[in-house]
Amino acid sequence: MSSNAKKRRYPFSRTRVYISAVTSVLSVILAVLLLQGNLIHFLYYFICTLLIAPAIFVFNVRFLIAKASKPSREKILPTEKGASQWKTLLLLFGILIVSMIVPLFLAQVLPPEIWFVLIISFTSGASIAEVLFYFHMR
Repeated sequence: MSSNAKKRRYPFSRTRVYISAVTSVLSVILAVLLLQGNLIHFLYYFICTLLIAPAIFVFNVRFLIAKASKPSREKILPTEKGASQWKTLLLLFGILIVSMIVPLFLAQVLPPEIWFVLIISFTSGASIAEVLFYFHMR
């Protein structure tokens, strides 16, 4: 897995990494400042960030490996190209719909403090994962 990913360069610009690094630092500072009085919410933030960052990192690495091995699959099975594009498009559309509906549902169910913890931990986790992905690719 890592040998295929390390053969490729980082596919995005360094500006993206710098923005992710600044975002991760600022979101951690914000979380520490706002959640320092409530240990339970800070613990939730820490756990959610520790779950989100590796998940997004693994997704990035898997996506890069799948993207790198795509030309070899197209040579073997050229007839499935149209079908796989439609499956990918439907999957992305489904993810878009779910990502729009789930937060609206959770906003009614969860208290505002937990909602804030989820948003800030997702921001921190995604930014940290992008920085780790950059260092992994170097």
